[in-house]
Amino acid sequence: MFRETNTNTQMSLFDNPADLMGKRAVKKYEDPKAWFNRFYELVTSQIDESVFKPLFKAGNMGAPTASIRQIVAMNILKEGFGCSDEDLIEKCDYDLLTRRALGLIRLEDEAPSIDTYYLLRRRICDYADATGENLMETRFSRLTKFQAAKFKISGKSVRMDSKLIGSNIAWYSRYELVHKTFLQEIGQYMSSLNPSLRKKAQPWIEEDAKQTVYRSNSETILQRLAELGHLIYAVLVRVKAKRTRSGALRIPYPGERSKHKWRYFLPKQMESMRSRKLMEDIPQQEKNKRNNVEASIFQLCFHTRNNKTRYRGKLKHELWAFARSAWINLRRIVLFQGKNAPEGTTGAHNGPLSTLMVLLNAMSQTCVHLKLYFSGTGFRLAMVAAGLKY
Repeated sequence: MFRETNTNTQMSLFDNPADLMGKRAVKKYEDPKAWFNRFYELVTSQIDESVFKPLFKAGNMGAPTASIRQIVAMNILKEGFGCSDEDLIEKCDYDLLTRRALGLIRLEDEAPSIDTYYLLRRRICDYADATGENLMETRFSRLTKFQAAKFKISGKSVRMDSKLIGSNIAWYSRYELVHKTFLQEIGQYMSSLNPSLRKKAQPWIEEDAKQTVYRSNSETILQRLAELGHLIYAVLVRVKAKRTRSGALRIPYPGERSKHKWRYFLPKQMESMRSRKLMEDIPQQEKNKRNNVEASIFQLCFHTRNNKTRYRGKLKHELWAFARSAWINLRRIVLFQGKNAPEGTTGAHNGPLSTLMVLLNAMSQTCVHLKLYFSGTGFRLAMVAAGLKY
């Protein structure tokens, strides 16, 4: 039976492990900037469990499911640590930092068992085979959207190294390269063109290739690349450019200081020129940025052995990739906030107000327990002996 995790858990005075720690350990355990507290705030508590509701039968009155958000968070922690399933379960049972990352604050809270962990993964794969929808991908998209909105991350500015991952970057970079090369060379041949070719070339001279790329899709870019190719071919025919038997391009050079009437460009030289111009056109601000894509791929495959994962099948690899990517995003947020967060900043989950409310709730629950244990005059005497008013 599907049931969302209850986030309003009550704690007594004796359930918090911090009460048994020294000052130095408590300071680290309740540090809002620590990775386990940030993990709970930005990952575990933000997992939308309703995404996984189709995995359970509607109206089923069986036993309620274990915490789905904890199981999904366990999957992310496993890929983050690079450990085995058995080591993960051991950490969730006995490691206080891992338990806090999952929201298991009280010592009596039990983590999901390894069988429950495997069962949810199996149901996700079966559901993906039947419907074609990967629920982990949906969960990852919503979680990333929340993190981007919280930290005001804008996707309008795309790095050159990030654009290289796109499926249509080959057409985009080729179009910009051809257009810029055309603009650099067409000026010296405009006087040699007939009025018809000059009229066709004028709109291309006034066009901004980068703006065209941003407002066009891949089909439009492909069409305009073909039109520009026809125009360049017509211009080369007009200026009598020819290819030699070796494949070099021979173009008449109108300069007075030229020793020869023709200039020859080998295919290797033309390719080197394209690469050189592409590098020169990258702004210095972009050159100073770290190659984020290569760093992400390196971190994604960090725990692999000889670049091989321990999984088999496409769906299992998708689950691995989404979990590992979620961990990478969290680590970057933690590192970023560690450098830029002001001193004394506290998170909502571990702030002083939250701690005070937890203490008051624990005291209230303790009073209820004492009231159930003692009755009548005995309860009032116990409260007076404890120094509390009733």
